[in-house]
Amino acid sequence: MSFWERFKNYVAEVTDPTEEPAERPPVPERVLPTLDDESAQTSKPPSARESARRHGPDFSRLGEQGGPTEEEALAALQAARGGEDEGRVLGAILAPRHELGEALSVACAGVLVARGEEDRAIDVLGPCSSAPALMLLSDLCAARGETARALGAIERVLARDLAAPGAIERHARLLRTIGAPAAPARRLDEATMVGSAPTDTPFRIEREVARGGAGSVYEAFDELLGRKVAFKVYHGGGEDRAALEREVRLAAKFAGPGVVRVLDASAQAGWVALEWAAQGSLRDWIRSGRATELLPIGAWALPLAHALARIHRAGFVHADVKPTNVLLQSPSAPLLSDFGIARAVGTRSSGGSAGYLSPERLSGAPASFADDVYGFGRTVEDVLAAAGPGQSPALEPLLRACLGPAASRPESGARLVELLAPLGKS
Repeated sequence: MSFWERFKNYVAEVTDPTEEPAERPPVPERVLPTLDDESAQTSKPPSARESARRHGPDFSRLGEQGGPTEEEALAALQAARGGEDEGRVLGAILAPRHELGEALSVACAGVLVARGEEDRAIDVLGPCSSAPALMLLSDLCAARGETARALGAIERVLARDLAAPGAIERHARLLRTIGAPAAPARRLDEATMVGSAPTDTPFRIEREVARGGAGSVYEAFDELLGRKVAFKVYHGGGEDRAALEREVRLAAKFAGPGVVRVLDASAQAGWVALEWAAQGSLRDWIRSGRATELLPIGAWALPLAHALARIHRAGFVHADVKPTNVLLQSPSAPLLSDFGIARAVGTRSSGGSAGYLSPERLSGAPASFADDVYGFGRTVEDVLAAAGPGQSPALEPLLRACLGPAASRPESGARLVELLAPLGKS
């Protein structure tokens, strides 16, 4: 029997009209204490059972052993809806003593909206990442005219599940609101076209390992030097010469720890050979059900933040930070790849992956370091979501800041390093 059911049964027991009243002792002649009555100074506080009867479950112990569970809190909130106890129960659940689960957060936000407290509802939904929470957040932001933030929330849903009910319709409607063409949402790894592997190269191609909007990536072998390489072939071949040259030059510019090395390239033929990352990408680990092996998060997140800090110090924005573009030499040695749409800070940029673009980028704002911080936060969020709840509680405040409004978001990779360093390998 649940805590809430026990509480309701107790209330029923103490108010049962069929119960015969017990014989009571005679009432003393003076029943109210005077100010100098010693008994008034030593009267006992009500028992825990009496307090529960009067005030309901003790939500200060929500989720603790012996305290109400989230399911019991949901039941209590539902029972109080529309009644005189609604505000008290809601306030007790939302007291800043504990973190709320996704379902309870959505329920509390729904009550707040019904009470006309949309701002508080948005605050409650801010840390959430489930589809119901993000779609409610999107609707609330859209109603307030915060279209870019609303669009960002929906794209986070679509990045995981294109079939989420109502998500595609909301996405198209929000795109129309900001005057953007309502193109179909694509999965993160969906190619715009599929090219066949070239045969006239200095490498022996062994298998395809990834596809993206710009090109396909193959595992290949350099027979001259006796090493594996990641062989990226642009879909447009030589027609993509400008984009390929740009990507290669930027990758060389940022060469160092945490950035994939360029080994060879042919702008005319439309290919580039990159350092081979034997452990694949973060996306590969997530998809194969190995996300828990990426814990602790700080083991790879801190080196990745250092790489972003170096890029930002050079005045550039990567603009496409996502699990697909974070390769692993080992769980503690990430490599940031794909500089195809990297831009100087303050310039306009196009491209990027749905679900990893900051609300500012979605609204057409110039490239900002905070865009990469948002993509970093989304990447961490994906790993944590796949690993299961409660894995890295120390990172939760930083994660909320990365995905929050630009004004409160860490402003650059250097700031990310500062905030991550004290957490160690959390």
